[in-house]
Amino acid sequence: MRYAHLILFAVTLFFVGCGDGAKPKLASDASGKNGTSETKAEAKQETFSGMWLMIASRMDAPSEVHLAVVKFGEDKNGELVGKVLDSSEEVFPDATLTKTTVSDDSIQLEFQVDTDGQLNLHGLLDGNTIYGNTSTNRGLQPIRLVRTDQEQVEGPVGVPTEGAEAFEAAMRSEDSTAQLKQFAKKFNTSPTAMSAYIVLLAKSKQNELDEAAVSQIIADFVKTGSRWGARMKRNVRLDSAAILVQQKYLPNLAVKTLLPLEKESGDDKDEEFTSRLKYTSAMARIISTDKETRETGAVALAELHEENLLDHRLRVALANHHDDSGDKNKALQLFAELAILPEGERYFAALSRDSESDPETAEQATERLWKSTKGKADGLDEFHDQIYESVIHRMFKSSSAAPPANPAGKRVSLCELFTGAACGPCVAADMATVGLEATYPSSSLIVLRYHQHIPLPDPLANADAVTRLAYYEQSSTPTVILNGRQVQGIGGFFDYSQLMYEELSKKVDRVVGSDSKISIQLSADAKDGTLSLSAKVDGTKDLPQSARLKLVLAEGVIRFNASNGIRRHEMVVRYMPGGPDGIAPIEGRLSYESSLELADIKQELVDYLETTAKQYEQPFALPPQLRQQMPNGPFPVRPLELKPLHLIVFVQDDASQEVLQAAIIPVSGKLEYPETAAEPVTPPSLEKDNPNSPIKAPVPGSTKPTEDGPGKTAPGKPGKGDSAAKPKPGPKLIPPGTDKP
Repeated sequence: MRYAHLILFAVTLFFVGCGDGAKPKLASDASGKNGTSETKAEAKQETFSGMWLMIASRMDAPSEVHLAVVKFGEDKNGELVGKVLDSSEEVFPDATLTKTTVSDDSIQLEFQVDTDGQLNLHGLLDGNTIYGNTSTNRGLQPIRLVRTDQEQVEGPVGVPTEGAEAFEAAMRSEDSTAQLKQFAKKFNTSPTAMSAYIVLLAKSKQNELDEAAVSQIIADFVKTGSRWGARMKRNVRLDSAAILVQQKYLPNLAVKTLLPLEKESGDDKDEEFTSRLKYTSAMARIISTDKETRETGAVALAELHEENLLDHRLRVALANHHDDSGDKNKALQLFAELAILPEGERYFAALSRDSESDPETAEQATERLWKSTKGKADGLDEFHDQIYESVIHRMFKSSSAAPPANPAGKRVSLCELFTGAACGPCVAADMATVGLEATYPSSSLIVLRYHQHIPLPDPLANADAVTRLAYYEQSSTPTVILNGRQVQGIGGFFDYSQLMYEELSKKVDRVVGSDSKISIQLSADAKDGTLSLSAKVDGTKDLPQSARLKLVLAEGVIRFNASNGIRRHEMVVRYMPGGPDGIAPIEGRLSYESSLELADIKQELVDYLETTAKQYEQPFALPPQLRQQMPNGPFPVRPLELKPLHLIVFVQDDASQEVLQAAIIPVSGKLEYPETAAEPVTPPSLEKDNPNSPIKAPVPGSTKPTEDGPGKTAPGKPGKGDSAAKPKPGPKLIPPGTDKP
């Protein structure tokens, strides 16, 4: 359930809703006439009659907000009905009560808020107060209704909760444990009492409380939570165990605390609660001091891992368990996943054995176990590739079956991702497009990645890639273009990868296999340092004069430890033969044929990086906070192997920017490059950048970086900010008789 998003910003309270982009659950019953609710009433319904002020409280801070004034009374049939007399325009706008269900001392209320929000409240009557709760994406939050004579919501939006000053004083006291216990008992009717128990449990390891003391805190917490309804009681029990698991403290007590919930969870219709219970139970068991309990936890955790391949917490717990128990093969695979997948090392460092002063990395653990099981270091790179491909195919499961190869007369679609090696919010888009490549054959969909200097200098960027982003009048990453049309709302960190993949898959499904009269024949062969390319387009009789033939040389796989956590970069655009503007039709025909020196291609990339590095080394090229993230200079590593290469050719109408047809072939023959200038080998920092997706960052001469909300792509103007095209350091080789348009 959720209500209007402005409650979060107006009060910093909470956002009631389905997390991570999920659709909200809709109320099942419509409201009655005149905004009153249809009611099922049983005993003691008269005790609910009157006017009530509805108050929502935070669990993580002693503050609350007045949401609405609600009035209950009997209708002509003697049944209890409710109506919202007034609601807060800032946080609970246009609220109506759509359903009321009363049974003895319990009541359930369903509200419609604004145009697309719902709030469901479960409460218990206790004198002049109804203590209740509502489900939010931060867990259950306490809500209470108190009898009132006022008919309107008055006063400030946010006010301190009862006992707020005493709670803060207890937190500051020298013996905070004793003071918080006293506070919780004295103010046991205040929601802040539950906040006190959360703090006590969170500090139980730090304060070295024994099992008996912690067990008593949990018992008191559960008793206090039960005042706020059955849902709150069971959530308090679950939260208590989760806090212990997070600290890796008293795991056997955590398991014991969860047992009553596990016995009753079979009929639980709350999927979110059931999911949290399974996760917390498995994590508690796998760190138990009892061997048999640990094994049952490992089995449960392995099942959860396969269901949630984006959750590195599960990987870390399983990897450490198998390593400790001596199951080297299982540990090896999990450590390899952590080493090769984005953000894996960061999670491993944060969640692993915190007692070690110089902890092992996931990569080091992989190397240790590989040598132990294989007896040698050879073959580890190939093993990483196998693990990566296996995880990708298991991770991204499309809602539709993978399409067959395109028959003749069908369009091959082109997906272009503009990304950056230091762009944290680009990770989900990068991984989602890898999922697309695993789902759709290249005869149906081709994916290209153009690296940008956003937010920091990127050694995989080049002049053609920068110009290509400017072509679409964009200046931020990630930007995703499908057949020349921008796809909005793509971005986020690693745990958003599946969601972004699903969104992109829906878009791709609509365009894959559409009819096209255009066909493209390609050849690409390397021999003796020369690359011979040929592209011929048929079916171009009706092409507009604005159509252009565009060629790309993309490197199939680049192994580079980017600071956003991505270690394996696929189909990265390195060079555009014929130039990023493409080839114009000659007498209505589009074709390209030329021989390029591989040495010239590589040297152009070397020169570009050298020139760009000098620009970024200027004193005011980057803001200080960004410059601090590159202590070893703009390009401490410059991956320039340029193997393997693929030739991608597409026809694009520059008037509409629509991609009309595309084709791809691998470059055959032997790719040989002469030695170039010495390349630095100091690895870059693996620190993760903080801005949300998408992000803009300055290039020399641009303005300061800006940050946009998650999933939004900020449009840019050509020639401004990061979209400003830089001149290429060398001329392009154009087929004889062909001029650039």
